[in-house]
Amino acid sequence: MHPPDDFGSPKRSRDSVDTGWVEVSRADAKARIPMLGGKMKSVLNFMVDKSLSLWLAPLSMRPGNPEGSIAAYQSYLDDAKHRTIVGYSSTTRRHQKYFMPPILTLSENIEKEAAPYYYGQNEFLTGGRLQSVTHITHPRHLKLIRRVIITWTDTYATENFMSLRRLKALANLRIRVDEKALLKRELGRGKGDQADQRFGLDDPTPQQQLAIMQAPGIAGLRTLSKIGHVEFVKMVKRRGEEFGGPIPGGVLETQIVPKLMGRKLKGRAPRRKKGGFPFLSLSPELRNHIYELHLRTEGTVEPTHPLARKILETRNSLLFCCARSANPARLSGMMALLNLRGLTSIKVRDSVLEDLFQVVKKDPAYPNFANDPVEAKSHYVVKVVKALQYFNAVLAEAQSGDVQDEIFEDDEWHMGDNFPPLVAETGERERSVEL
Repeated sequence: MHPPDDFGSPKRSRDSVDTGWVEVSRADAKARIPMLGGKMKSVLNFMVDKSLSLWLAPLSMRPGNPEGSIAAYQSYLDDAKHRTIVGYSSTTRRHQKYFMPPILTLSENIEKEAAPYYYGQNEFLTGGRLQSVTHITHPRHLKLIRRVIITWTDTYATENFMSLRRLKALANLRIRVDEKALLKRELGRGKGDQADQRFGLDDPTPQQQLAIMQAPGIAGLRTLSKIGHVEFVKMVKRRGEEFGGPIPGGVLETQIVPKLMGRKLKGRAPRRKKGGFPFLSLSPELRNHIYELHLRTEGTVEPTHPLARKILETRNSLLFCCARSANPARLSGMMALLNLRGLTSIKVRDSVLEDLFQVVKKDPAYPNFANDPVEAKSHYVVKVVKALQYFNAVLAEAQSGDVQDEIFEDDEWHMGDNFPPLVAETGERERSVEL
């Protein structure tokens, strides 16, 4: 039998039949999967029988769940397990943008049938970074994810909750949270260690619980809606111990959950009446209160809704760019500097970077820092300073009309230690930049 083509269709010959096989092997299992023209139900049977990928099989076929009930299946996929299944690693991420279980790449028919099982029936535990799943998953597979467990952390809360909008089929959302800890930080902000003494956080009042609406992540959380089931649950330590959780009858359970589970009204929404706001129709007490607020408010009034994601990225392009594609010579305004001629001195400076560099120079390990989590900051401070000094050398040469064209190429030259050679007047083609 001839091997199958890219999409699973076997090569035809004069004596061949309309069927083929795909050899699937692993260290502990091997199977031949029939590539039939119709449905691919037998593929899942092969995977379970040969133990190729139990996470990809339907729940009814998995061990320990004979009844096939989703509610009875309590396990989940964490980040490490999901990355192992899809074949993601630090070496493969540079050559591939999206990752999926290898069985889905055999043919389009297998992907259409098996992808809903893997992405739709498994529960994904994303921890504190939802982007660890969304950044490596194809958009068509993101639309199949239905069940997610996410941890509410201060660092990435808003970004995580806003990323949930990409999961169009999300039907079950569980959020691990410690509401009292979030409330403590908001009530004690700027009050030091006296927060517990001044505010009875063991039994906060309803008025104190409203401070949770200012916690990091609420703005992103309130952009979600129409989720089938939302539940705030306790946090889990590495050893499996539970702690925290929502306050019974608190703001998260009484105000946020109904907002997230809100259903879209059937039919057309009522059309807004044309004309101005009927201010004079309000009660006198409310109008007097508005007058008082208007007279006491100083400065501009800021909008309460979050800034649109695209506008946020456009205004802060340097914060949302990949370091490997952030060529300093291609930043806005740099081309204009290279077009200047006849200047005796020109230099681009960064005061914050210079202060960091002065601190780094006092380190005994300078300048040979290791690229590890401990010395990563010092390592990249030295690399950025070298790149900035090299760019200033290019600006100085440009005053005489000599510009190195290689600095405009997107070949990640700024990420290495050897920069493109400078064009010197003496004909020298290479110059090292030393600190």
